[in-house]
Amino acid sequence: MGNTDMNLFRDEELEEVKLTPEKVICLGLEFESDDARRAYFRDELRKKLPELRKIEGFPIGEDDDIINLSEPPYYTACPNPWLNDFIAEWEQDKVELERQGKRSAEFEVDGPYTDGIKVGKNSAIYNAHSYHTKVPHQIIMRYILHYTQPGDIILDGFMGTGMTGVAATACGNPDSESKNSIEKDYENAGYMTPNWGARHAVCGDLSPLCFHISSNYNHKVNSKKLRLVVDAILVALNKRFSHFYEIKPPYGGVGHINYIVWSEVVACNNCGKELNVHDLSYNYKTKILYDKLKCPYCGTEQKRTEAESIFEYVHDDLNHCNYKELKYVPCLINYSAQGRYFSNDIPNTQLPNFEGFVPNNTFGEGDKFGDPYRVGCHTISQVYPQRTKYVLGYLYKLIHDDYKEYKKELMFIFTSMLPKLTKMNRYMPQHGSRALVGPMANTLYIPPQYVENNPIDQFEYQANKVIKALEQCNEGNAVQVCSASRSSLPDNSIDYIFTDPPFGANIMYSELNTIAESWLKVKTNNKEEAISNKTQHKGIAEYQSIMISCLKEYYRVLKPGHWMTVEFSNTSASFWNSL
Repeated sequence: MGNTDMNLFRDEELEEVKLTPEKVICLGLEFESDDARRAYFRDELRKKLPELRKIEGFPIGEDDDIINLSEPPYYTACPNPWLNDFIAEWEQDKVELERQGKRSAEFEVDGPYTDGIKVGKNSAIYNAHSYHTKVPHQIIMRYILHYTQPGDIILDGFMGTGMTGVAATACGNPDSESKNSIEKDYENAGYMTPNWGARHAVCGDLSPLCFHISSNYNHKVNSKKLRLVVDAILVALNKRFSHFYEIKPPYGGVGHINYIVWSEVVACNNCGKELNVHDLSYNYKTKILYDKLKCPYCGTEQKRTEAESIFEYVHDDLNHCNYKELKYVPCLINYSAQGRYFSNDIPNTQLPNFEGFVPNNTFGEGDKFGDPYRVGCHTISQVYPQRTKYVLGYLYKLIHDDYKEYKKELMFIFTSMLPKLTKMNRYMPQHGSRALVGPMANTLYIPPQYVENNPIDQFEYQANKVIKALEQCNEGNAVQVCSASRSSLPDNSIDYIFTDPPFGANIMYSELNTIAESWLKVKTNNKEEAISNKTQHKGIAEYQSIMISCLKEYYRVLKPGHWMTVEFSNTSASFWNSL
């Protein structure tokens, strides 16, 4: 982008909030600035990668992509080679905390935490970034406060979104609502008043997406700078793509498109005429949902699944090729213009030259990949509507070329918006104002009616949510990509374990993470993934074997006489019994 464009980006305001570089001490080394610290440890990590690649759980990705996703020594998108250094440093910190009277060498836990816990899921941190399973960090705080004291070291080998780390540091800086609620629960249950103070956590997971989410939730951010950068990006996106999402209302002016509904088109199984699923499945006036489609040409009634699928060849502008997929047509637009309205007048969009990056790797083999294959989607790029691909590709370019300094946080916003931008977003008009019901949980299902959301709006919406959440986050933990069966931690080095292992056959984590991890360019090595999965040739026996290895590792690193909490959910008795 040229200098003229940059003037739109409020450079003067950005300069005002730039901090004067301060010396940084990290693992006993002094650096002139945090940038210098980052550069040094990235070089060191690059040197260590050949040996680290031999460790179980090392992710699938090129060295450059793993380095780019990492911020060592705290956050490494591979096994963290500095864990033992952190453990030694944190153990030394305990001595000072004991001297200050904030912890005791005589501390013991007499029994488990048995009080029931009720915590809502509407906190800023919980809602900032979706994932298949999440535990509110306020729940984990209650366990941490019971089983540990300030300065203790906690392990979570199945970290998911990193809420164990969030909970550990939040114990040192709790918000007033959480503090009051926890102290009241402790009092009602007859427990001693919690000993507030930050704990440290070592968080690991096989998934690079989990690492990406967790490392963001476990670091500090300059929210003022980030908001200015977000504003600058919004200016650039609107300048280039606003015409994608404009419509002319019947009374004049310009309307702003919020979303477009696309409908599958099928062929009548009697006369062969084309049927629009959206138009024939719901009556907006009577609010009646029909379980069968009535052909307007011959009168035949049939379920959608009884009609004939129609495939058509679609030209891919990004890859300059044609591919065959189920026929979908745009059928309804929701737009704003002094109010919100619907329109059936679908505008034509002139696409500019494509700039940026959109992943185009194939899904490969997997239990869940039959969902996109069914509609003709074989590559990651095919799950996005055409306009969306252009916006996402350019946004990716802005983040990696123009705003590298904020790449970590901006990509966190980026991945947080991805679930609402694919063809998996279901449209169900029978739900009225809540017709946008989002993707079907734990699947890659592409529905007969999907929503093409406005990605510029989604970026702004998610940015506000993410910034609000990150303002509440702290640092002081180590986050890594690794197998729970191989942590590289010393024997008897962990004070407490909180862990939420995979739920057997319920969720195919690595497959469901494929889309987001393709944008990160680092993918899960699922060899040690503890699931039951036909494609991976894993059943209950394999699941049990992997979990035994993980629990053995937990036993090795947990200090004698200390506690572990396991959270687990599965409706299958066989998986409960195997665990």
